[in-house]
Amino acid sequence: MDKILSQIKIRILKYLEISGISRESFYRETGISASNFKGSGLKSELGSDKIAKILTCYPNLNSEWLLTGRGTMYAAPAASPASDAYPTAEEQLTADVSDATCPDYDLRSVPLYRLDPLTGLAGLFDDELPPVPVSRLTLPGLPACDGALRIAGDAMAPILKSGDIVLYKRVRDIPDGFLWGETYLVAFEIDGETYTVLRYVHRSQDDDRILLVSHDPHHAPKEIHVACIRAAALIRASVRYNTMG
Repeated sequence: MDKILSQIKIRILKYLEISGISRESFYRETGISASNFKGSGLKSELGSDKIAKILTCYPNLNSEWLLTGRGTMYAAPAASPASDAYPTAEEQLTADVSDATCPDYDLRSVPLYRLDPLTGLAGLFDDELPPVPVSRLTLPGLPACDGALRIAGDAMAPILKSGDIVLYKRVRDIPDGFLWGETYLVAFEIDGETYTVLRYVHRSQDDDRILLVSHDPHHAPKEIHVACIRAAALIRASVRYNTMG
């Protein structure tokens, strides 16, 4: 039994890796302790209640594949009345990405959050009081991301516009974790107020500071001390809707 259950855990870890879901997000969303997936914990039993919780949190995970290893990793979409004659776009996409000859197009699922105006970006990374995602975003071939959210403001227009969805990866090592010149969400505190902005992050002449630069030249660059930074996340992808409906 331990061998079977350890294989289930291995498949869970494989699903997380391919779906671009961090282990920290998985532990936070399912409430499962990290010790279950470390060292000897990989050989321990994973109860049916925990498996049910995982399948609830990740509905695109194929339960048969998880439990037995048979079939595909991702669950097939529900059939529609017209599916016998004409496959839907979603069905065609699922068929395409499940082709073993196209491994780079595996579907990856990312939690979609709503930014709390009180806690801001730092609230998304609160390990003690983790936020609850409002939905999930599933796209093919995504790099590893911790989450997604809608942005506001025009500082990065037209590259990123208000209402776009950005997919981000948390920066844990500030400032050494920054990739200079890339786009980031940065939360910083000045005079007791916390601000969250979307900017290019550049190296400053002062090693203790960073330079926040907008794409729109009407927004002046802002230099801030790294000690003021409360949270940061690298933008790894974005989604834009071009119509209202």
